[in-house]
Amino acid sequence: MALNRLWMPSPNNGARSRQPRIIVIHTAEGARTIQSLGSFFANPGSGVSSQTGIDDSPNTVGEYVRRDRAAWTQASFNSDSISTELCAFASWGRDEWLRHPTMLSNTTAWILEECAAAGIPFVRIDAAAAQGSGRGVCGHVDLGSRGGGHWDPGPSFPWDIVMSGSAAGPVPPPVPPGLNAAVVGIERSGDGYVMVASDGGVFNYGAPFHGSAGGIQLNAPVVDLAATDSGYWLAAADGGVFAYDVPMLGRPERLNKPVVGITATHDGNGYWIAAADGGVFNYGAPFHGSAGDQNLNAPIVGIARSGNGYVLAASDGGVFNYGCDFHGSAGATKLNQPIVGITAVEDGSGYYLVAADGGVFCYGSAHFAGSTGSIKLNWPAVGIAADGDGAGYWIGAADGGVFAFDAPFHGSVQDK
Repeated sequence: MALNRLWMPSPNNGARSRQPRIIVIHTAEGARTIQSLGSFFANPGSGVSSQTGIDDSPNTVGEYVRRDRAAWTQASFNSDSISTELCAFASWGRDEWLRHPTMLSNTTAWILEECAAAGIPFVRIDAAAAQGSGRGVCGHVDLGSRGGGHWDPGPSFPWDIVMSGSAAGPVPPPVPPGLNAAVVGIERSGDGYVMVASDGGVFNYGAPFHGSAGGIQLNAPVVDLAATDSGYWLAAADGGVFAYDVPMLGRPERLNKPVVGITATHDGNGYWIAAADGGVFNYGAPFHGSAGDQNLNAPIVGIARSGNGYVLAASDGGVFNYGCDFHGSAGATKLNQPIVGITAVEDGSGYYLVAADGGVFCYGSAHFAGSTGSIKLNWPAVGIAADGDGAGYWIGAADGGVFAFDAPFHGSVQDK
């Protein structure tokens, strides 16, 4: 059902000098209804505006500037953006945001409508992509000083809920202090492990460094990596693949939903790529099936090789197996935090799931060696990697922290 749009025109707008490429979420920091926000924007003396405003009115938004015009709300990025102001405060905690489910559902619906109208991907992008040439959805904070230097919609804004409306995939965490971008994945390589950040930066520990995309202007954030003993591939949300000392075999050219994971074949000569809707793309690897034609309860967040096949994990703990055995799932378990990653025992006899709080769920022969589920993490867990002998694993966090369980600790980004 299309949103109802209450037209309350603002004179504060201008011609676009570029086609919009980003959807930007703001908080109004005062106005609590779309009508009061519209009154503020209607005053030429205010000198500001937004395309729309969103409050708790069911299936309704306020519209102040048509999308073919540039609203005045994000400084240097006005022509790049389509913007909305939520009748809320950036200082709200998560609990307060969740008291406004109608506002959140309206926001999801509005983003989907604007993405469809402007041809912008329904994918959350990070600050580097938002300030560069990336296309997708971001917060005002992601535009930095050139966007006005604001911090809205705030660190507790529930991106995971707002961006889950159509199996949108994982949401990159905010950038931790001291890093250019948040870490998004960890993978075993040789006797050690490598980690990748959303800007394509790679960090190696007990494993060789083969290169990174950290100095490349990305169109979409990197979401995962697949490592072999001789090199690795990085995968971006738009399907881009970056190969380092391994062959470049291909990338998906047409996606219904963003890419969320990549995993290498057992022989290291190919890889599988997974999208948030369960679609699987194979390159130098056999295709065993996908969940792309299923109506998923939650988006896929990761893929892992299991034996000669692969397993997909959904954020609700569901597991889907293809060309390998099914050992169980957390789909019926009440989770404290969503699942963010999956890794498998080398021979395919079991696998591990990890949640954002570092909780670990083991299936088949996978051995439970500990978790951070009872520890308050500074930054959320983003992935898990089984060590070579299958008896232990490493959990990687968004700030580059590494937690080793029955596996050797080689270092972390936080040690540098």
